[in-house]
Amino acid sequence: TALNSSTGVYTQTVVNQDRFGLEGKASYSFAANDVTGKIWLGGKHQKIQTHAVAPTTVVGYTAGSGAISERDARAWEIGAKAAASGFEVVAYYFDGKNADHGVGQAINTNAVGYATSTAETDNRGGYFQATYVLPTKTKVGLAYGVSKLDLANGESAAANTLFKENERTTFGLYHPLTKHLSLVAEYNNVESKAHGGNKNTSQTGSLGAILFF
Repeated sequence: TALNSSTGVYTQTVVNQDRFGLEGKASYSFAANDVTGKIWLGGKHQKIQTHAVAPTTVVGYTAGSGAISERDARAWEIGAKAAASGFEVVAYYFDGKNADHGVGQAINTNAVGYATSTAETDNRGGYFQATYVLPTKTKVGLAYGVSKLDLANGESAAANTLFKENERTTFGLYHPLTKHLSLVAEYNNVESKAHGGNKNTSQTGSLGAILFF
């Protein structure tokens, strides 16, 4: 279900899945001298059925028409983490086809909002994070993440308001007061770009605490 910003009404495209999807993950943890870490690899595959003809709005809702067609929704990921002498780094990458914008946020299809409900779409992204624990036990962290979504076949970039690229950079300070309580200060810079050329940027700061129990 999606909200049409110009009309203020919700539209809905129905997709169907008549079999189980497949999802798997493998990981390996290691420790050598003062270095510890982990490597992981995962993937998923799912069959999606959808109407072959683009949906049309009927009484505020979208209904597909025409013959039912089938396509694959699939994605894979790889990540690694390593820590030594107060430093810790994490790197992660994902790549998908006909998967949702973040590979795991919603139903495994991009049927809503495209030129045709059977259009093929690709998306990819990842993040990098580095932290260091100071002698005062305060942890300093810097993280960067990006998610990208390609246009589907037949789509026009000028008319498309869906996002092309989302980026976020976070700088944070984390100080443990006790074993169960930590103080947190973060600054975030977020930038979103649409295929149609629109761009939004925001900066936020936050102060708080984390309670562990």
